[in-house]
Amino acid sequence: MIFQIFVSRIAEKYKALPTFMFGLLVSAIGFLFIALAKLSAPALVFVGISFFAIGEMASSPRIQEYIMWIAPKEKAGLYMGSNFLAVGLGGALSGVTYTSLYGYLREMNHPEYVWYILAIHVVLGIAAVYIFTKSLGEFTELET
Repeated sequence: MIFQIFVSRIAEKYKALPTFMFGLLVSAIGFLFIALAKLSAPALVFVGISFFAIGEMASSPRIQEYIMWIAPKEKAGLYMGSNFLAVGLGGALSGVTYTSLYGYLREMNHPEYVWYILAIHVVLGIAAVYIFTKSLGEFTELET
């Protein structure tokens, strides 16, 4: 919780969407370190968790700020609820998909591949947000 204050202080100096994508990238790097822990030093799990935590601390508040910024003031709760709906669906479905995927990869004697797949999904999400904002433009603050 103490690090959240420091990370937020640094992240608030930059635009919300690039900071969000950078935080996701740092989280993906954390997944890679966790996967590499099986192949080399198990202590890399702690490095991976640290990277993931820092990425999460940078990205989560910034995307919430961005959503509040683009929402019309009278619909801010609806916009935030839509964000949390996506988080809830991701949490619910990841237990089903990644549990079965982990079982399959464990049978292949490569359970660490699940971390590579998570990192790839995060990087694909970053690419999707980047392509969306470059092709359709960033949202601007709405006036009511």
